[in-house]
Amino acid sequence: SKSELFPIEKRIMLKKLHKSIPNFSKDYKIEVKYVEQSIAIEEAHHYWQNGNKDKARKILKPNINGNIKLILFYLLTFFPYGFYKSLLQLKGVVRPN
Repeated sequence: SKSELFPIEKRIMLKKLHKSIPNFSKDYKIEVKYVEQSIAIEEAHHYWQNGNKDKARKILKPNINGNIKLILFYLLTFFPYGFYKSLLQLKGVVRPN
């Protein structure tokens, strides 16, 4: 799977939007923040899945800003990735390997 490329592609998309739309950062401040947080989650997920919990937390920490999803995901990175996969299975979520 090339899921590690999704955050890179989203960053490229954001850069293009910043360049092509006047006042993009100002007019879409909330949306940009949401996309940046989703990028952080995807990147952190990739590193955590590959055994680099510290790098995952380093990516998540500056993006938390009271977002409960990010806080919970950050806390989960203190556990092995297999624990997270077990929780997803209990919830009924199926993720590709």
